[in-house]
Amino acid sequence: MKHQIRKKGYIAWQKMNREAQWRGKKGVTSSRRQTDLNRRYKRSNEIEKLGVACLTERIIDELRRTRRAEQLKNSNKKKAKNRANFIKNPHNYTKTLLGGERTGHLHFSKEEVEQYLYETTSHKEREIPLGYYPRVEEEQPTIDFETKEPT
Repeated sequence: MKHQIRKKGYIAWQKMNREAQWRGKKGVTSSRRQTDLNRRYKRSNEIEKLGVACLTERIIDELRRTRRAEQLKNSNKKKAKNRANFIKNPHNYTKTLLGGERTGHLHFSKEEVEQYLYETTSHKEREIPLGYYPRVEEEQPTIDFETKEPT
C-alpha cells in the first residue's frame, strides 16, 4: 500500500493541483520542504507509513466535515437572504427570479388554450358518488366548527 505524507498543507497543495488540472492549467509546484518530506517518507519504515496514513485519514475527515459545515452555513445564509428579499418586496423578488419581460407571440388561439386547460384540469366522473367503503366511517363531529373571526 503506497502512502504519501499528508499534512494539512500537503492536502491543500493536492487540492490546488487537482483544481488546476480541472481548469487545464499547470499544477502548483512543490516547495523544498514538501520534497524533503516526500523523500523522508519514502525512506521511512512501514510502521511510520501506517501512522502517517492514519493521521492523513483523520485530517481528511476533519477537512471534509469543516467543508460540509461551511457549505451548510453558506446555503443557510443564502436562503435567509432570499427569504428576507421575498418578504421585503415579493413582486420585485419574483420579477428578478423569473427574469425580465418576456417577448414573443403565442401561436395558440384562446379557444385552444381553454380547451387544453379544461381537459387537463377537469374530471368527468367528479359528480358521481363513490359509494360505500367499509373502512371509512361516517361519524358526525362532536365539537361544533368555530365560525368566529380569529382574534
